[in-house]
Amino acid sequence: MSNTGAIGDTSASERFSQELFQDGHLKMNNVASAWPAEGGADTGSLTPEVQDGWGPRAVSSLAKAEGRFDVMVTDSPFGMNIAVKGIPRVMEVFPGGPAEAAGVRQDFVLVAVGEVEVASSDWVSLYNAATLPFRVTFDIKEAVDAASCYAGLSFPEEGDPFAENFEDFRCQIHKLPMGTQICQRPRTWARVEAVKADYPAQQAGVCEGDLLVQVGGKSVRSDTWFVALTQQKLPFELLFRRPVDRSKETQERNAGAADVQQSAAVEMSFELKHAQIVAKAGFSGSSIADGFSIFDVDLTAGPEMHTNLVKYYNFCRELSELSCTVSNFSIWNQNKKTNGFAKLIPAVHSSNPDQVRVFFFDDNIEWQGKAASSGIVNLRDVATGEFVEFGDGINGFSRDKVSTNTIIHHSSEYRTVLVQANILDAMEDDNYFDNILNKYLQPGEKAMVFMDINATIISVDSSTCKDMSHLVLGTMFEFITLQPQQPFEFEWDGCPPVKVSKTMHLKKLTKEVCKEDKALYKSFYTYENCEKLLASVLAKPADLNWALQTTEFSLADFKRQHDHYVVALDGATNEDGIVRSWFTCSDFCRENGHCIVLNTFGVDARKVILKSVADERQVLQFASSYATWDDRDVKGFEKIYPMISGEVAR
Repeated sequence: MSNTGAIGDTSASERFSQELFQDGHLKMNNVASAWPAEGGADTGSLTPEVQDGWGPRAVSSLAKAEGRFDVMVTDSPFGMNIAVKGIPRVMEVFPGGPAEAAGVRQDFVLVAVGEVEVASSDWVSLYNAATLPFRVTFDIKEAVDAASCYAGLSFPEEGDPFAENFEDFRCQIHKLPMGTQICQRPRTWARVEAVKADYPAQQAGVCEGDLLVQVGGKSVRSDTWFVALTQQKLPFELLFRRPVDRSKETQERNAGAADVQQSAAVEMSFELKHAQIVAKAGFSGSSIADGFSIFDVDLTAGPEMHTNLVKYYNFCRELSELSCTVSNFSIWNQNKKTNGFAKLIPAVHSSNPDQVRVFFFDDNIEWQGKAASSGIVNLRDVATGEFVEFGDGINGFSRDKVSTNTIIHHSSEYRTVLVQANILDAMEDDNYFDNILNKYLQPGEKAMVFMDINATIISVDSSTCKDMSHLVLGTMFEFITLQPQQPFEFEWDGCPPVKVSKTMHLKKLTKEVCKEDKALYKSFYTYENCEKLLASVLAKPADLNWALQTTEFSLADFKRQHDHYVVALDGATNEDGIVRSWFTCSDFCRENGHCIVLNTFGVDARKVILKSVADERQVLQFASSYATWDDRDVKGFEKIYPMISGEVAR
């Protein structure tokens, strides 16, 4: 409702009624519908105030039209704000916009796009998919209710609630009970008579004397507000009319509520924005987390995989800010950790008109590159849904090497770049990631970046290491590979012997040696211990290689690498172990409109999100088939994010 001044003795609500219906026609901003004015209607069932406010001719035309109103959408944006949660009701019509010119009003309810009836779960996707111009149909009974709701009510002592001496006050309610006492006497205004301290209403800024006029966008009065409230799903919005000259004492009594309300409004704006983005991509459902935008979507192999792959690709293609996808470890693990069930990565064929290039950074990429082979890359053709093999020489992929230890497969047939990231390279070069992006991006292309976390942008040892040498030694041992020529037993300082029969890195061997002694492992990484273990391994029937290189690795190589990285990596991470090059890459993508998605199997993303954005609620997240996660992953996730009860069936 607008703050419209009084004209004579006519109230604002009565003027709204007169404006809406004129000469038996629905009239909105000089746009009249083609409803017949004549015809008799039985008004006996109408309450007296409705009869007084509208008159039988208006009721007749409404009955014949069955309360529907058609509008042609000819422009985008159309200039209206429709609720994305609950009933798709018009919450706001922007002045001077096409919607206002076409006659759309607040409280209209969208019921059809073209010939297709819509619901709260699909109207956004249907609306966004329609081609201009197209017809939309509204149910206008809600608007009739809004106008008639206040007809016949006497003004409160402060005057006409919709006149200029009142103002709007909106708030979000996230928890019940609200802690208010509101008038329920019949046929009067829903005045707030008391507000209980420390309850949601008081925290949101509601004051005594406020007049409640809408609950969740539905107009209410004293005898209807409670029923409307019980029909809402948390969170919902309340609209009050408040006297402008409210006493200073009352405002001071609610001091501090503005900050709380602003925070709630920001939170809701994120939720609404993200719900619209997700719906536009074609996904349905609402957030499964309380206060965070986390959506349960199926990104695993199955009958819906191709359909959801296209939706996921469309989502990422339009994105130009940080988001996060938590991939499904349970399904990957159940399927022997093969590529075909791993992290879903869209592959864009070179014939696709979209100027997009996909980058995937992960430290665990295996280069055999088949769906059934061990690996972490579920690379799928967006057009067909088929797995795209990415071994050297297959589907246009060729091998490249950048920095010191990083291996890349890039394709001439697909605009896809797979990067086996190396944390030492990422720590040593602040421009590590964006240098790779710039090397392969073509002019005019948008980068779609999928980024692993542990050992890709977070050094897992950096937050626990005592000094730089400790950090370097632990990280180096991850990249020294032991390949036994034949099985052998390895002993270390009286620890139980370890049988070595397959390839492993020295960090895993060290963990096996110290398995029964956590204190020993914690203090293991000194230069002397590492050099001694390396010499002992070299005395066995085994080959040592550095970072998947084919040349043998010696004690001299070990000393040279250690001495280099102790100097080069100083200050390379923050206190959480996040490499500086991540922040450089994040800034680069944001400034150039590229998409960047954290893609992880773990619950480690929040640490990165908190350090990467001003407000973690602004990051939209997908939890892949959350209902199928195992209990351990669910418990870890729910320690971080509060789940909404009943949102996910497990």
